[in-house]
Amino acid sequence: LWVGKRWSCHYVHHAPGRRPQQFVVEYHCDALEKIKVPAGEFECMRIWRRFRSPAREATPVFTTLIWYSDEVGFFVRRLNGGVVTELHAFQR
Repeated sequence: LWVGKRWSCHYVHHAPGRRPQQFVVEYHCDALEKIKVPAGEFECMRIWRRFRSPAREATPVFTTLIWYSDEVGFFVRRLNGGVVTELHAFQR
């Protein structure tokens, strides 16, 4: 993973009693940032995740901002729908 990388994935969600739904998720790593959270301070890659359904043109796009740490191997901060989630502790 590096700053400037873009990638996407397509998948089909199967829910009981519902028609299968197709989704596209696009990612873009646009910066390297030092982030301080309750678990400590981490060098992170900032990643934008855009989630949408290709079925309808007017479908809203849901955007999540993720700060991923190689040291932790997971995100240490996430902003999704106005809610901030931060890492409080971790163990390797």
